[in-house]
Amino acid sequence: MSIQNKLVTFIIALFFSLASFAQESYSSPYSYVGIGDIYTSGLAYNRSLGGLGIGIRSSSYLNSINPAALSAMDTMSFTFEFGASGIYSILQTPNFKEASFNGSIDYLAIGFPITRWLKTSVGFMPFSKVGYNLKEQVNVKDGSEDLFVMNRQIKGEGGINQFYLSNSIMLLKKFSLGVKLSYLFGQIKNTTADSPESANKSISGYTEELTTQISDLAYSFGLQYHDKINDKYHFTIGGIYGLENPLGTKTTVLMKSYSTGHSVDTLFINEDLQSSITLPEFYGFGLSIGTDKLMVGFDYHQTMWSKVSITYKDEKYSNAQRFILGMEYIPKPRTATKYIHKMRYRLAGKYETSYVSINNKQLKDIGVVFGVALPMKRSKSTLNLTFDIGRRGTLQADILSQTYFKFNIDLSLHDIWFIKRRID
Repeated sequence: MSIQNKLVTFIIALFFSLASFAQESYSSPYSYVGIGDIYTSGLAYNRSLGGLGIGIRSSSYLNSINPAALSAMDTMSFTFEFGASGIYSILQTPNFKEASFNGSIDYLAIGFPITRWLKTSVGFMPFSKVGYNLKEQVNVKDGSEDLFVMNRQIKGEGGINQFYLSNSIMLLKKFSLGVKLSYLFGQIKNTTADSPESANKSISGYTEELTTQISDLAYSFGLQYHDKINDKYHFTIGGIYGLENPLGTKTTVLMKSYSTGHSVDTLFINEDLQSSITLPEFYGFGLSIGTDKLMVGFDYHQTMWSKVSITYKDEKYSNAQRFILGMEYIPKPRTATKYIHKMRYRLAGKYETSYVSINNKQLKDIGVVFGVALPMKRSKSTLNLTFDIGRRGTLQADILSQTYFKFNIDLSLHDIWFIKRRID
């Protein structure tokens, strides 16, 4: 495939990916808080190891978590990665239980060398997702007297997408530096609708729509050092850092009242409400040790959400932390004659504390990830299948918890860059 065909394929795939993001439905009651659920899984190799990425490097895969890891890319390779997922979740409290299923296209990315010491990756993926539909009943009172019951529905949809450009520079033979530039854009719409429980022409319903457009740039940095311990073992140490970053926003408020006869009156509209979203400072470090057969890695990541705010939401956030321990095993990486011995087997465990708190209890996410990479014939390309089982909640009996079962399909395709094959 020529360079032109590769780029055309990427552009076409990007177009369909953008279209699918625009049509995608997402459902999570926890996305009510802040800017929604943050996407932290990364690309194929990262998410098949539970989001591990700061201290690992591979010539076969791209890495969106630590841009410095791109320096491991083969100088002759062009890499195309695509990922989709489906998630079955069960929401429950002591008195409530509900199951749901959602599927999505998660990312699209390419990577290629510019020179022997400069490697580049371009990709598109979500930064955050919003999708919730909450209902409650509110007693309207006059002093101590109950007047009537109002049904309240709170809905949210949208999220923030990111189009990123990562570059990795090999400063020394064993040390690399990475820079990631992300263009963040999207829309978050929050709607609150009140309606009387019983038909009453003297009582009007009320709707407030708050729509925020986001569009701005964000920067982050990464570094890695890799070396051999001896002829058998090698290791990688990595770190990432991102500055606190205010985002450009434009918020519109629309208030409407409506009668039981469905006539609608616009009470108020403000298309230039003062608002701001600030992304917090973050940092992380990672370490991996391995041989040709086995790799074991650990990541720690912290995001300083307690230091920032969102002006149109009266909420306080907690610092988010993430711990990941993962491993990969290849039975016979060099001498395998059976296909099963060429497969890559992966296992990871993760523990995360979210920036979201419910009833002053910080939300936690505990999960286990099982993965396998299926190599394609005479190629570094792989089909990656991952099964993720976990639970989100505060681990308190009276708080909403989510048990989820997630299945990921990730395709990593490799081709020769700038060289035409004469023998296939």
